[in-house]
Amino acid sequence: MWVTDEVRRVAPPGGQRVSVGEARVFGAVLIEQRRVMKRLVGDEVFARGLGLVEPERRDEYEALTLLGWCRASTAIAVTRAVALASGRVPEAFVRDVVVGGFGMVLRTVWRILMTNSTDEALVRRAGTLYAKTVDKGVLDVTQHGPGHVVLEVTGWPEMDDLDIVALSAGVEAALLAAGRSGIRVAGERTRSGARLSARTGRESERPAPEV
Repeated sequence: MWVTDEVRRVAPPGGQRVSVGEARVFGAVLIEQRRVMKRLVGDEVFARGLGLVEPERRDEYEALTLLGWCRASTAIAVTRAVALASGRVPEAFVRDVVVGGFGMVLRTVWRILMTNSTDEALVRRAGTLYAKTVDKGVLDVTQHGPGHVVLEVTGWPEMDDLDIVALSAGVEAALLAAGRSGIRVAGERTRSGARLSARTGRESERPAPEV
């Protein structure tokens, strides 16, 4: 068995989460991403990649449950290993896996959060979607306008570079699930986490909200 750091949360003034320990990712999200990986590379290559991961992390990953949590570092280690086993560039592979897997979760498990796809609704729900996916840090919308939004993740300074790729892909998946097109997302590291800047097509290219 593995031992994971206990994660404690304190709600300071303003309601922001403070977490002590490693960031963890919700099991339902990772299980769907695992399905995407197997579809992209095949069961044999997936198993070969998983075999490259240290046993303690492999045991943690194989014990995934829909309602459980898994360390983000373990999820990234597995995805990176499968990418290398398949000859794929890890950054591109992570993007494909997250867009496909998280997008499916948004359309099924959390579809109620996507019923109203106006820009304002998406901005209001951004922090909620993040908190349902990752149990460390907070996500705030710092700028937004027609076809453009800037999001800041704070409280997770030690995230892996591939975590930033995954967060960017998660934003892309949410925008795709909301019917947006022409999506471009750029992520960069900050002292306390990451900054994500997303743009979609021109106003005339974006679907009108349902009434």
